[in-house]
Amino acid sequence: VRLTGEAARHARSALVLSFPRDRFWVRFFVLMVNSALRLIGGSFRSFVHPKPSLYEAAESEGFRVAATGRRIVWEFATFRRVV
Repeated sequence: VRLTGEAARHARSALVLSFPRDRFWVRFFVLMVNSALRLIGGSFRSFVHPKPSLYEAAESEGFRVAATGRRIVWEFATFRRVV
């Protein structure tokens, strides 16, 4: 969510986010991947954030949703800066 806010602060007119859907089975898969990475000593971790908190971070920097879409695992949102 912090990264979304930082990206929005640096974006001039548009911002596109892609993020995993906040569903039980996606969260379970991310948990399994993170556990496997931890076991092999990897430091990378994945996160699933609630969509409203990602949108709020962009909107608090003057952006409004222009388009959205989703697939089985991923969602995307395109934002335009309101002038």
